[in-house]
Amino acid sequence: MPGGTGVIRSNSFNPVGGSAESLALAAAATLVLVTALYSYNVKGAKKAFLLNIKYYILFGLSFATLLMVNNSLAWIALAIGLGAIFSFALYIIYVNRENKDSSIEIAIAPALTFFIFSILFLFLFAGGQGLNLPRLFFKSGLPQEVVLSASRGKSIVWESFKDNPLFGSGPGTFAYDFSQYRPASFNSSQFWQLRFDKAPMHFLELAATVGLLGVLSYLAFIGIFLFISFVFLRNMFRTSSEESYLAFAFSFAAFTLFIIQALYLTNTALMFFFWLALVMAMANWRLAFSKIFAVREIDLKKHQDLKPLFVSFTIVAAGFCLFFFYVQAKYYIADAAYNDFRLSGNRDRLVAAAKLNPRRLNYRIALAKDYINAVKDDVNLLSVPGGGESLTPEKREKLQLNIQQAIKEGEAAISLAPNSVIAWEALGAIYRDVRLIAAGSIDPAIRYFKKASELEPSNPILLTELGKLYLANNQTNEAAAAFSKATEQKDNYFEAYVGLAKTYDALGQADKALVILEDVIRRQPNPEVVYESGRLYYNQNKIDKAIERFNQAIQMYPEYANAIYSLGLAYQKKGDKINALEQFNQVLKLNPENEGVKAVIEELVGENKAEEAEENE
Repeated sequence: MPGGTGVIRSNSFNPVGGSAESLALAAAATLVLVTALYSYNVKGAKKAFLLNIKYYILFGLSFATLLMVNNSLAWIALAIGLGAIFSFALYIIYVNRENKDSSIEIAIAPALTFFIFSILFLFLFAGGQGLNLPRLFFKSGLPQEVVLSASRGKSIVWESFKDNPLFGSGPGTFAYDFSQYRPASFNSSQFWQLRFDKAPMHFLELAATVGLLGVLSYLAFIGIFLFISFVFLRNMFRTSSEESYLAFAFSFAAFTLFIIQALYLTNTALMFFFWLALVMAMANWRLAFSKIFAVREIDLKKHQDLKPLFVSFTIVAAGFCLFFFYVQAKYYIADAAYNDFRLSGNRDRLVAAAKLNPRRLNYRIALAKDYINAVKDDVNLLSVPGGGESLTPEKREKLQLNIQQAIKEGEAAISLAPNSVIAWEALGAIYRDVRLIAAGSIDPAIRYFKKASELEPSNPILLTELGKLYLANNQTNEAAAAFSKATEQKDNYFEAYVGLAKTYDALGQADKALVILEDVIRRQPNPEVVYESGRLYYNQNKIDKAIERFNQAIQMYPEYANAIYSLGLAYQKKGDKINALEQFNQVLKLNPENEGVKAVIEELVGENKAEEAEENE
């Protein structure tokens, strides 16, 4: 196993959201739960080591997880949860200072000890620059989850909230909000090419997706739970039942998980843990204080008229539960098939996943990409004059079928999620990739990339791809506008500058194009930019400058076939046939099947022989 942390890196090891941070947050809530359970004492009863060993084991595992991950937010959540237990223990001592009949007590020492430790560890060792036990022991750190920064997350949420203040954009739609409202400043961050589907904190995500009414409703619900729990906690010393003991612990665990939602994003596992703790707390409070809950029993023998209604309701409820579990089992099997496809590349597994869960967007997009990727080599071959001669009729039929299936899956993705940038971009990319062999493909490619850019207006990649398509379609003014907007969104996205230079060259403004490219080269030399400047110099008949640029591009990328070929053309135009032939032979080594290069070499060799023959005569 490469590195001692290899097992911990795998999703199969960590069921809590697939990230070390989520695991640490779950461990913090578990530590609060264990501390609360251990702190609850019945007066006069002694704690037996063997009976409490389960707490020691659970505490040890949770604490070891916190130390290994060493996430600051997890330590904060732990400190708040333990501080709540410690504060409540002090409150109980104060309230019962004159009550000698209380049957239970809350030990202060466990919560106080771990509270102080968590605070000290938080300030002294926590965080990315603090203690890193995996690196210390295994020479390899744990992978960190990439999360949207709090400042940019707040900016996006605020813009979304302003547009939909009451009801939000809809549950689970933060990915759309991110695309629509991501600021241009995001393009200067390290992970600017990523699309985030969650806000950095769960409460922020709620504000964007369910609006003010949703947030207030959620807070009111949690507030009612906390109020009821506090009422029961105040009175729990009146009973020493096991239910009171469990309700006490799960109340503080639920409170800690609620705090976690204000600190970090959530996932299915953390939310399940939260609702489980909340339900366990309320259920045990119900049992611990059963006398105050009115229970009404209905004797069906005395109400025979209700029996058919009860039986019907039971059958419907059972059927609903069976259907729910059936659907969830299908989705689980679909996810397993999809993960198998990602590991093996077996398309049949992906097709099976899409059949089991046909409304899952990423299955459709993955299928569309897989179909088009399977034929890219054949598409490139057909785009070269005479290149399709080697394709058999069966291959051509398969090529056509794959393209049709790719388009079908792309259209299905758009119908599933009409506001998904990824869906529109994927379908646009399919039409873009086949435009050289399929007449009429460029217009839909433009249409789909334009829609994707409207959904994510600050993305320079989409604008650049749109500009390339406009340029290929001879819509130079539209291309210039798209490239210019791309450079405004990200001033160091050099592919957009290259496209803008090509557009100006197509408009007959080569000097303006060269100014753009030379500025880019000055700021950050790039092989493609250097090559494009050489190409423009060549077109202006500035051969020496072109040779200089082509050589510079080759030095940066020695296997840059286009630059080597262009250097050969420049030498040929200058009359240096020996150097030209040397460059063309180098291109042939990189692309042995390139018939065009072979023809140029044969022509040069023939010219050299003819010149030698003339000299000999």
